[in-house]
Amino acid sequence: EEHAATLVMLHGFTDTGKSFGSGWMPTLRQRLGNKLGRLKIVWLNAPTRSVSCYGADFKDRVPAWHDYFTDHGGDEGRPEIEEEIDVGHVEWSRARIHAVLDEEASLLGGDFGRVAVGGASQGCCMALDVALTHPRGGELAGVFASFGQLYSCTPIPKDRHHLRIVAFH
Repeated sequence: EEHAATLVMLHGFTDTGKSFGSGWMPTLRQRLGNKLGRLKIVWLNAPTRSVSCYGADFKDRVPAWHDYFTDHGGDEGRPEIEEEIDVGHVEWSRARIHAVLDEEASLLGGDFGRVAVGGASQGCCMALDVALTHPRGGELAGVFASFGQLYSCTPIPKDRHHLRIVAFH
């Protein structure tokens, strides 16, 4: 059966789309039952990257939408201070996620009102950024924002006052 809407989901720092989705799907199936049938959920994967804030001794590469230059909320214990991030990585990820939203809307007859984006943690921050920076983001069905924030590098256009955002932390 043809899908009626798409939800694009962005995982958090060091997670994967598969892991994120496997945690969500049982609850979605239980709560939505048959209503889930025509909803297409796309669980995107961030690229694997080195993380600058952990220093040269940290050799692991982890899934991340962008690099962190600071770790205020971790080692410093100051989560109220916004982390310094690689804005170039944000822009790179943003462009690719915009392309996914465009492709999904195209599959739905160009109707961005049938496409939503959501995420948790770093994925939440990116979901907010993506919705606010997409040329047709104001037409999106909405944003699900869990355990994240709006980055100070994300421009807020004046035409987004109708964008629906469901957020919790």
